[in-house]
Amino acid sequence: MVATVSHEIKSPLGIIRSTAEILEKRIKKVAPGNEHLARIITEETSRLNNITVEFLDFARPQQAKLQRGDINEVVKKALIFIKPKAAEQHVEIEEDLHHEQLSVEFDSELLYRALLNMLVNALQAMETGGVLRVATRPHSEAGGAEVEISDTGVGMSESKIEHIFNPFYTDKQKGTGLGLSITKNIVDSHNGELRVASTEQHGSVLLQIHELRFRDNGPYSLAVQQHDIIGLSGQSGIGKTQLLRAIVETINYSGTIAYKESPSDTYTPSQWRRLIGLIPAESQWWRDTVAEHFAREIPQEYLEKLITDLGFDTDILSWKIEHLSTGERQRLALARALVLNPSVVLLDEPCSALDAHSTERVENILLSYREKPDTALIWVSHDDEQLKRVASSCFTVTRHSLEVRW
Repeated sequence: MVATVSHEIKSPLGIIRSTAEILEKRIKKVAPGNEHLARIITEETSRLNNITVEFLDFARPQQAKLQRGDINEVVKKALIFIKPKAAEQHVEIEEDLHHEQLSVEFDSELLYRALLNMLVNALQAMETGGVLRVATRPHSEAGGAEVEISDTGVGMSESKIEHIFNPFYTDKQKGTGLGLSITKNIVDSHNGELRVASTEQHGSVLLQIHELRFRDNGPYSLAVQQHDIIGLSGQSGIGKTQLLRAIVETINYSGTIAYKESPSDTYTPSQWRRLIGLIPAESQWWRDTVAEHFAREIPQEYLEKLITDLGFDTDILSWKIEHLSTGERQRLALARALVLNPSVVLLDEPCSALDAHSTERVENILLSYREKPDTALIWVSHDDEQLKRVASSCFTVTRHSLEVRW
């Protein structure tokens, strides 16, 4: 029924539009200065036509005609289309397309439509400016590709995310509420998955890493959102630890790192390392006792609770460092970092020296910590089962890219 009615509307709309275009040319000659009236008709019929097309696409989805090609080319085409609108809104576009071809099977016309829908939605969330970032990368386990679109807009609540793919759901004054529903249908027809993560108030991105290079590694790009736990795995010696050190700026690198849109170089080194806390695999201790490594201004009650949650008696604070086992040092190094309340916590094998019981304690503490506002974790581990338990998304670190695992 919807398809039939939409089709019947679409035909006369085309006639009205073409007639208005002819009228505009004639009005310029016989009544100069009034041609804008015909232009209004043209613009409004175009808007109605777009609505009708959306209804048709929803009621009668097109069958995907899959052909092998480079997905980067479709992404570039969509970005060219939206660049004028982005410039008008003072939105900066950051492109981080994979340096090699991403050859997969897709319907170029349908995928282009889906990408435009998502890019337009991102622009609508940044009416007063911001950063729109588009990245592509290979999907290591599925043999496919991933397109990541992130923005610094107003963000969405969890309740809204639950409904955004429902037909006719919208909180905008214009539109049908079918755009994202159609987008999901297109992605589904490609046997793909559409994932959304966002938070209200501070926009979608907490930590933005763009074109990060160090030594012979990179470029690495990553958008870390509030409450994310990003898992990183990869071969020993590939550069996972060095990547964390570059993010916290303890080694030289090129590229950009920004916290809530503010570049890292706008912070002093001590300010940055308060925001971004690194917990290395091998912790360093420079005083005689445990307590001497904790700042005096830290509330004693908070410190003692964290110590207890990690499985210690509070008298451990009086112990000499030389009496601690490797596992005890590892857990206490975690406490030493978390009491400073870093916004982004970088974890380098945080459970490598722990038994199963202590590992469970640490995982629970970190899962609870990431629920705090403006908090996220980047977690390096060789333990795949652990990453499956804790990580919201996971990447394999290679010498020159981050490859999506899930």
